[in-house]
Amino acid sequence: MVNILIWIFLEILGNSKNPISLIEFGALFGPFVSNGDYWRFFSSIFIHIGIIHLLFNQIAILIFIRLNESIYGNLKLLIIYIFSGLFANLLSYYLTPFNISAGSSGAIFGIAGSYLAFLLYQKPKEPIEKRENLIGISIIILINLLYGITDTRIDNWAHIGGLISGFIMGLLMLKIFNYQTNLFIKMSLLIIIILTLLLNIHLRSYYLKHNISTYIFSAEIYIKTSNKEKALYELISAKEIAYKNHDQSSLNKINNLIQSINK
Repeated sequence: MVNILIWIFLEILGNSKNPISLIEFGALFGPFVSNGDYWRFFSSIFIHIGIIHLLFNQIAILIFIRLNESIYGNLKLLIIYIFSGLFANLLSYYLTPFNISAGSSGAIFGIAGSYLAFLLYQKPKEPIEKRENLIGISIIILINLLYGITDTRIDNWAHIGGLISGFIMGLLMLKIFNYQTNLFIKMSLLIIIILTLLLNIHLRSYYLKHNISTYIFSAEIYIKTSNKEKALYELISAKEIAYKNHDQSSLNKINNLIQSINK
């Protein structure tokens, strides 16, 4: 429901297929994240690019939630969904920081991963049914990952990140949180996960802040949104890095952008 409402607002106030509208609404965009927009890791989970993207993801959510709700329950499923979405966006940010990324696909792959964890972990009460479900879910995951390779518009790294994190979360839920485990162990695991995420975000942000492309991409977005002041600020920062690196090609591009702003 949240995904649908946000998509409707995006269509009313902008265009869900317009990159600028997507960024303004909170899509994942590495240069902006490195400047402190860390909330985009969360907000981008609920933003969808076009009606087809929204419908396919909503159908997938319904299917995988129905499969998992009797296993984990609503609260644990929500935790898996959000955590997988965040981790999916983290991997996307780390490996493809200059792409504009949005959608709940990473979180959906996380729910699929948690179901895969259940099928691998559960005792084989019905071995044949378990094997059929395991083969079925594996084929669905494989087809979607292969399709993601063939279509450059699809953020396959987010899918992989969601699948891995969902699988891990599923194992943790099944093996730890269903039993009387020491609170210290639970909190330690949670702290380790959070610190690992924060460390990776910090390292990638540090790299991007020293990457000339970060400022050029940001400036181009600001130019398109008619924010000349911020665009010039980004280009001045880019120019300083270009001078230090003796990057004449980038300097020429930066100067052309500055000229276009001053016209």
